[in-house]
Amino acid sequence: MSTQRNRGRLRTVLVAVLLVVGALPASAGPAAAIQSCPSGATGPIASWTTVFKSRGVTLCKGFNSFGTRTAYVTIVDFAEHAKMRIVSTVSGGNRGNTNTLFTKRTAEQWFTAIEGGIVTNPPAGRLFSVTNASFFTTTSGSTTTLSFPEKTGGSPASLGWVLQNHSDPGWDLAKRRFGLGIVSDTTQTWTKTNFTTHYTSTEAQLSSSWEGLVALSPGAGSQTETRSRNMMGFNTSTSRVYILSTLGAYTLPQGSTVLGAFGSTSEIQIDGGGSTQMYNDSSPGDTIFSSRAVPDVLAVYLAP
Repeated sequence: MSTQRNRGRLRTVLVAVLLVVGALPASAGPAAAIQSCPSGATGPIASWTTVFKSRGVTLCKGFNSFGTRTAYVTIVDFAEHAKMRIVSTVSGGNRGNTNTLFTKRTAEQWFTAIEGGIVTNPPAGRLFSVTNASFFTTTSGSTTTLSFPEKTGGSPASLGWVLQNHSDPGWDLAKRRFGLGIVSDTTQTWTKTNFTTHYTSTEAQLSSSWEGLVALSPGAGSQTETRSRNMMGFNTSTSRVYILSTLGAYTLPQGSTVLGAFGSTSEIQIDGGGSTQMYNDSSPGDTIFSSRAVPDVLAVYLAP
């Protein structure tokens, strides 16, 4: 074979390689795939199925050994440009105090209110689900104070009832903080840190995040009591947040075991028990209903 013919073939190969390379994204490597639901048992959950998987969000449904649905995990992939917000409505008192009052709604009512425009960024058309979040002090009536600090829309919403009322059992419990970066950023950031148990009013400002809330460590409270659980799990290496909501009754260690099987390396305990509720309208049958109105929600948004 002639040298000239070899040169021609080499040029053809080089052009083909350049065309392939040019078609690749400019990032250092391909984006991680949206996480799938587990194929088998995870701790107390016998099996899982995928309800939804698209645009940076995956919703997994868990079943017990009798085949009854018992839990949901929402996987929010920030690297895929899914986003989250903490949504609440101040209804009385001065914003950012220990006694600030918040309007209560059920998860379905919160979903409708967000669709109606109580927050406008991200667009309501990208709203996927809402899950109850903060611990609060009054289950009756239409308003309540929050037990622990919260920051929404860039400014403190509550310093937390326990800061002024140290006789509240929550004052002495180990706490953790969840923070969110600016929602308008292309890729929103999040943080999870330990929070001072007996915190100060300055610490309650949650100044290092655009939005944030304080909840409890998974080691706080009884480790043997079984009840419906709401927990969040985190994995910094994948930029994913996991929201576990259960219909069945589980201990806190069981909740951590489930989230760990998904990939969580650290967890936060948010309000559970009779407050546990999750609503989405992409699969209305895959919702956890509660008649108890709650003062805020974690809103999950699909990527554009």
